[in-house]
Amino acid sequence: MALGKLKEAGEDYRTMLDTCRASKDLEGECRALIGICNVAQNARDVTSLEQYNPQAQALAERIGNQALLAEAANAWAIYQMVSGELAAAEANFGRAIPMARALKHRPAMILNLTFHGIVRFWRSDYAGAEHMQVEATQLAAEARDGFHLPLALFYLGLTRANRGQISEGMRSLQEGLDMAKRNNNALALSRIPNGIGWVWREIGDLGKAIEFNEGCVEITQRTRAAEAEANALINLVYDYLLAGRPEKAEGALERIYPLYERERWNRWRFYGIRHNAAQAEYWMVRGKLDKAEEHARALLANAEQNKVAKYVTVARRLLGEIALMNGDPNAAEEELTRSLDLFEAHPMPLIEWRSHASLGKLLAGRGRPAAAREAFQRGEGVVQGLASSISDTALRQAFLEMGAVREVLAGARG
Repeated sequence: MALGKLKEAGEDYRTMLDTCRASKDLEGECRALIGICNVAQNARDVTSLEQYNPQAQALAERIGNQALLAEAANAWAIYQMVSGELAAAEANFGRAIPMARALKHRPAMILNLTFHGIVRFWRSDYAGAEHMQVEATQLAAEARDGFHLPLALFYLGLTRANRGQISEGMRSLQEGLDMAKRNNNALALSRIPNGIGWVWREIGDLGKAIEFNEGCVEITQRTRAAEAEANALINLVYDYLLAGRPEKAEGALERIYPLYERERWNRWRFYGIRHNAAQAEYWMVRGKLDKAEEHARALLANAEQNKVAKYVTVARRLLGEIALMNGDPNAAEEELTRSLDLFEAHPMPLIEWRSHASLGKLLAGRGRPAAAREAFQRGEGVVQGLASSISDTALRQAFLEMGAVREVLAGARG
């Protein structure tokens, strides 16, 4: 399975299932069902999860095997999280982990902590996510689990970067990528490069961002990982827009639609949330503000429904910027002010400085220099915190030389 031979792995588990059923080996049958579910998870096969996991859970309950109950609960929680049922997923992960800990069932603990951490990450609870992901990486390293360790490092890296720990996040991502290459871990290789590309864009190196994201698209086309390909293409939309290539951004957006039809996995997040965010940015650049607002409002609705604080904030900022472009500074100020509401409960420095920057520019344009300077100074504090987390001097300086960052620093000086 780690080599990406999912069809072969699925066939092996189905053969095992038939053999165990013929011999009335209930425990073996349950293990085969859970194995099929694990393959389905990595193949992004939602239909098989829906078919086989209820059977696995019922059989584990029937024979009273706590280890199998924990594994089956984990598998169903993963199905729920990718279907957008985040509260139910957290409940099942919470049910499984005490059983796994009591039995010292390390594989179930690794899977649980890795994916429960992703749910926390999606909900912008980065502190909670990091706590789980650190333990997952430690357990996977101790178990020499070369399949799950790169994935745990991947999400740990994304979490740390979102918390404003840029160099630490990049180190985790690079460690995961290096291990995935050594082990030829197709699943991890389909995902980690776009995470690294995202960090490069956030610190101002568009060349490397495009290199990693375009490389990720090539890999995912070979592995047929539709969700990962969509994620890399969404990243490229932002990269190309910042590089002044809106026609290439349009091409990336158009390539996402067939992927949407091909796969149900994480559709709620990558299409309902990330795709709408990218569409709003694209149409703003193109000057089609009605379309930009349509996507920004869809983004807000989906982010609020799923309690994704990061994208609630992004949606508010986009709506504020669109209102300003539409000549409605009052609505713009209201939305941009509301975009600051969630930062105390959900620290998100990579998002926060941009909200302060947009509000500062609005206030300056409305002839309120003192209020504008205060907004820029708040943004400057966040920017300097991010800069201090970049250990490489040249990269830190490149971040501080980004045009949008220079505007914040200049505005803070008044």
